[in-house]
Amino acid sequence: MIEKKIVIEGMGCSNCVKKVKKALKQLEGIKTVKVELDSGKVLIKSLDMVDNENIQKVIEEIGYKVIF
Repeated sequence: MIEKKIVIEGMGCSNCVKKVKKALKQLEGIKTVKVELDSGKVLIKSLDMVDNENIQKVIEEIGYKVIF
């Protein structure tokens, strides 16, 4: 299992967390997503390495900013 940690700016509520989880889980290979609302930290666990560009694209499409 591969772990990747990112920070997402712009989340303000539990609905934001749900949107982020849903968006990231649509990427191929991602098994779990844990989001800390207060800090914006996100832990992604996947079977294969997930491309940063793909992560950034899906997060920006729902209106947030990713910091790697």
